[in-house]
Amino acid sequence: MHRLSVLPVPKSFLFSLTLLTCSTDSLLAQSMPVSRSVIWDGRNVILPGKNFRDKNRETIREVSFEGLDGNVIKKVAMPQAPIIKRDYLNGVLYSRTVRVERDDKNRIKLVTNILWRWEANNWQIDATIDSPDVAIIDICPLSNGKYMLKLMEPEFDDENRLHLFGIYKKNKKNQLELDRPLTEPFSERFLLKMGEPGDHYICRSGSKIIFYYPRVGWFIVFDSENGRYLRKGRVFAEITEDALLEGRQFAPVGGHIEPRQDGNLVFVTWSKKLVTSGMDIFPDPTRRDIRMSNDEDIFDNNFQTILMFKAREAEEKRVKRWPELVWWEFIPDTGRSIQIPTPDGFPEKFNNINELQKFHWRIKADDTLLLLDNRNGNPALPTK
Repeated sequence: MHRLSVLPVPKSFLFSLTLLTCSTDSLLAQSMPVSRSVIWDGRNVILPGKNFRDKNRETIREVSFEGLDGNVIKKVAMPQAPIIKRDYLNGVLYSRTVRVERDDKNRIKLVTNILWRWEANNWQIDATIDSPDVAIIDICPLSNGKYMLKLMEPEFDDENRLHLFGIYKKNKKNQLELDRPLTEPFSERFLLKMGEPGDHYICRSGSKIIFYYPRVGWFIVFDSENGRYLRKGRVFAEITEDALLEGRQFAPVGGHIEPRQDGNLVFVTWSKKLVTSGMDIFPDPTRRDIRMSNDEDIFDNNFQTILMFKAREAEEKRVKRWPELVWWEFIPDTGRSIQIPTPDGFPEKFNNINELQKFHWRIKADDTLLLLDNRNGNPALPTK
């Protein structure tokens, strides 16, 4: 069994606030809304879960399987809240929950990740992993019976290999142990200084597992058979590891993604002009900017509020200057992103940030897109 050594770098939450400017003094602009994408079950789609209360007033989370006609074929109540993630592979529905143990001073003592599988109309524990030192962000079952895990922070293994992803296998007690680290897709230099490029979202599409980083527009593609790293795709060629390490500033690239039935992904971004030039013309405020424009008492007592307000002002200016949306299709087999027409019935631009925050959509089982009136999944306007 490999023993892991945790690298003392900032938490991922801090990365999401500081990454693109390589400076702890700058606050990132807010990206487009992103929610969990659907998962394909052959010809049907599995929708993200919704909460409801049963007759005993207990909160239950369930997922729905939607057919080609848009009707719900079946619903499955998920196990023990809180639900972290749902997944589907080779005809099996998975769900991940977390159990937290605390000491007598209410400090976190142990976090246990539990992966469940739905079999014979019942949830059964598939695997567990204890994480006393570092958070497990994602657990992805693989077709070969192993699992690909993504960690919150980069780690060194016994052979001093730095990694953020790893392949794990079950022992006789169904506990996950590191089988081998995945030293790709990020260079060690990038991991040591940056950690990872902001928040990410996962799509299981065809025979691929895809991690999407909307702030930088990167797609990381793995093989869902064995977890092998395949390739990295970038929406805009200018946003590279070297550019970020050098301190180049970019506005967040895009938002939500959805897998098509053929395995490609459809997604939307801001224009290249906004992403690559927006921060140069309308930069986010820094700690120094705010300190210079306020006396010390105001700065100390209201720094975070002022920072958020000023960042929103800067974002409003960027969106007003470049309001256009660009639609794309990402091809996992090549790593290329191809621009596509705006879907029928969808907006071509946003005039302000308030409009942006209401922008939610998903794919249907007939492979068309559905505009939603809110993130809870209520349809607003179907497209052709």
